[in-house]
Amino acid sequence: MICFLKYINQYKKFLGLRNLELLDLSYNRLNNSMLSSLKRLSSLKSLNLEYNLLEGKLNVEELGALSNLEELHLSGNQIIKFEALRGLSKLRKLILNNMTTNERSPSLLHSLGAFPYLKTLYLQYNNFHEKIFAQVESENFTNLEELFLDSSSLNEESLTSLGALPSLKLLSLGSLRDNLPHQGLPSFKKLEHLHLDFSTIKNNVLHTISKMISLKTLSLVYCGLSGTIPATQGICELKHLQMLDVSSNDLSGTLPWCLANLTSLQRLYLISNHFTGKIFPVGGLTSIQELKLSGNHFQIPISLSPFFNHTRLKHLQGEDNEVYTELEVHNLIPKFQLETLVLPCLGYGGAFPKFLYHQHNLRVVDLSHIKMKGGFPFWLLDNNTNLEELSLANNSLSGPLQLPSHLHMRLSNLDISNNGFHGHIPMAIGASFPMLLNLKMSRNGFSGSIPSSLSNISFLEVLQLDGNRFSGCIPDNLYKCSYLEMLDVSDNHLSCRIPGSMSNVSSLKVLDLSRNNIFGSLPSYINPSSLVLVYLSYNRLQGSIKNAFYGCSDLITLDLSHNFLTGTIPEMIGSLSMLGYLFLSYNNLEGEIPKHLCNLDLLRLIDLSHNNFSGQILPCLRCTGGSGVMDPETDDDRQPLDFTIKWSTYSYQGKILSMFSGIDLSHNKLSGEIPPEIGALSGIQVLNLSHNNLTGPIPPTFSNLSEIESLDLSYNNLDGKIPPQLIQLTSLAVFSVANNNLSGSTPKRVAQFATFDESSYEGNPFLCGLPLSMSCSAAISPSPSPRVSTVDEAESGFIDMDVFYVSFVVAYIIILLTIAAVLWINPYWRQAWFYFIEVSFTKCQYFLEDNVYVLFKFRV
Repeated sequence: MICFLKYINQYKKFLGLRNLELLDLSYNRLNNSMLSSLKRLSSLKSLNLEYNLLEGKLNVEELGALSNLEELHLSGNQIIKFEALRGLSKLRKLILNNMTTNERSPSLLHSLGAFPYLKTLYLQYNNFHEKIFAQVESENFTNLEELFLDSSSLNEESLTSLGALPSLKLLSLGSLRDNLPHQGLPSFKKLEHLHLDFSTIKNNVLHTISKMISLKTLSLVYCGLSGTIPATQGICELKHLQMLDVSSNDLSGTLPWCLANLTSLQRLYLISNHFTGKIFPVGGLTSIQELKLSGNHFQIPISLSPFFNHTRLKHLQGEDNEVYTELEVHNLIPKFQLETLVLPCLGYGGAFPKFLYHQHNLRVVDLSHIKMKGGFPFWLLDNNTNLEELSLANNSLSGPLQLPSHLHMRLSNLDISNNGFHGHIPMAIGASFPMLLNLKMSRNGFSGSIPSSLSNISFLEVLQLDGNRFSGCIPDNLYKCSYLEMLDVSDNHLSCRIPGSMSNVSSLKVLDLSRNNIFGSLPSYINPSSLVLVYLSYNRLQGSIKNAFYGCSDLITLDLSHNFLTGTIPEMIGSLSMLGYLFLSYNNLEGEIPKHLCNLDLLRLIDLSHNNFSGQILPCLRCTGGSGVMDPETDDDRQPLDFTIKWSTYSYQGKILSMFSGIDLSHNKLSGEIPPEIGALSGIQVLNLSHNNLTGPIPPTFSNLSEIESLDLSYNNLDGKIPPQLIQLTSLAVFSVANNNLSGSTPKRVAQFATFDESSYEGNPFLCGLPLSMSCSAAISPSPSPRVSTVDEAESGFIDMDVFYVSFVVAYIIILLTIAAVLWINPYWRQAWFYFIEVSFTKCQYFLEDNVYVLFKFRV
């Protein structure tokens, strides 16, 4: 019987349970007086009294009746010393975590000799500044086999005292608060398992560790080790070592050949270091079962020829290294039967290695990113009926998708993205892989319609078919995939309406139909409450968005840009409390920006550009800076969002998108003054209000936009002076106030403003100062008139037509009189003039006679 008590006043009710074996009284307010009441629980095997009010000298003679007690938890109490312990001959495990301070540790530790039968002792989260077993006869600990000192503080003296434990087999010193003392560890002759994970140790430990000749397990994860693995007097001499883990250090160089001496080694983990070279030394580890080489610079032959004689090898992980093909082709049949093969690396893998044709126990295969050529390996599925995961993404595979010859009930993950597969997806794919959870076929050349048999995959969670050439419609029966969380069919040639069955996919979190030819109105039934990310941009959707996403309270991203949507932004948008990214640009939306947008506290990117919005900018509009809204389950599934910054459109995705914020209201019909409250959005990087009808001055509060990188206020009717405080914006890379009615001098050419040229200020006739050509000393300071008056003046014209006609006639008469006067005065010019007239008349006469005669004959 097991009993966990929540309230302190309940424990007496269970004292009569003679068969009670486990009693948990932790985190109560029990004191020393309650110990005597436990003597009736004679069958008790485990007693937990952690974090109570036990204190001082603990006299537990009353516990002598607990003759079957094997495990005692006393962590977090204020015990100074144990006294008069009798009768606990079966106690094998004692837990005293977080018990010692400088004042009370000596007496407590010295009294541990009262537990002569202990095999396991926990002393984690303690401070030791002297010998832990100083005044205890070593024979009192002849049975102690396991000691846990994790997250404690040890000095040289306390560490040396551990040598008094002659039978110690397991020592755990993980996450020590101080660096391991320079002299290292005592020479534990019988120690079999040593864990130093997350403790900072010196490299000399790798040399002195050879004295622990009985070691079977050595774990040195994240210990700050650097340099190379010593070739002599170190790890290579541990003949009985079965597990070695030096992951997440700064070790480098090639592997020493002496590693081949570790013939008993079964598991070797070298993850996340800087090892280089080929892995031939590992080929001598004939007992190896699990080999993890990920995150280094190893050169691994795709044939795995160094391991052909390793009969026990089952798991090989080597991602983020480099694979290569060997010049000599090996036709040998390997002796191993792998269960895990993970090699998504750099390099060139060539064709599928021949050893794969002889594998029959594979469960996980990942050969992504190695430029492998060939067709789809249907034979791999036929030969390995237990295969659960197959990833061949980002290779050079091509040809049609050929299904295995039999039903595959184990395969849960299939990823063939970024290859050259083409043709139609077989209609029977759903029947062939009925247990798939993730199907990723993105960025290939598949064409035709999306198979309706996908609905037979009842447990499908992720379906990615983006970047292909699919046409037709989305299957109506996908609603049968009731566990579907992500549907991505973007960047295809689908031409249809959004199927009504989408409302029945209640678990859908990510919906991406962007970059297709989806038409029709936006249905009001796309409202699974679980929706988080929605991408419907670059389609031909029409009509209103009213109530389209009503009830999607978890929605973070809504992208409806580049469509033909009309109407206004519905008020229900304010109820999407988690919305962080709202993209409605390049539509035909109109009306005022609704005040309900001010209810969205997590908004980071707002793009309402290229619409017909009118009215004033909301002073309560918010845009959150700093770390962004992120859903840990969908953050990796975020699709790119197009946003204009620095006059260019960029795609932002993933964690970069979560760190970016901005507002784009450009190319609308907004009017009125810019609210000074916008200057309080200190975390935004982009603010674009260009191409509107805004009036009034530029708010001086814009100087508070400390993170702003792009500020565009061009093509409005702003007036007044440019606030000189703007020179405080040291992150500004793009700035434009062109084509307004601004006056006065340009900002001082310091910091970022020294980089802006004339194009940032042009079109303001009353602005002066560099980089403009007009000097402020020569400029007149008129009272600027509104730009609309200039337009009226241009429409009404500035030329008096009566004056124009009179001046034209007078000029014509003067020219004729001037010619006549010249000919009358100069007889030579007069004779030449009349000769020119005579020749001209003669040529005209001949021309008419010749052409009229020819025309007459043609008609006849």
